[in-house]
Amino acid sequence: MCHLRGLVMLKLNRSDQAKQCFLEALALDVKCYDSFEQLINGEMMSADEGDWSLPRGVPSLTRVQSGILSRASHIKTRHQKMRISSA
Repeated sequence: MCHLRGLVMLKLNRSDQAKQCFLEALALDVKCYDSFEQLINGEMMSADEGDWSLPRGVPSLTRVQSGILSRASHIKTRHQKMRISSA
């Protein structure tokens, strides 16, 4: 539901609220790749931004956050390599 709410917020041009919905979706299910992809590919967050705090009321998941950051860094590196090789 959080991911779908985030998509609705994107359609309504409410990117800050969409970002919070996607973060909440990840906090509830760390394997919610669709929300993760929206955050990274939608340029709401970058791998080195460091703003991976979870919404208020969601338990702190430091281990989950570090895993997400690691995945984000890996995806960013892979996309950069793809751009260089296609140029």
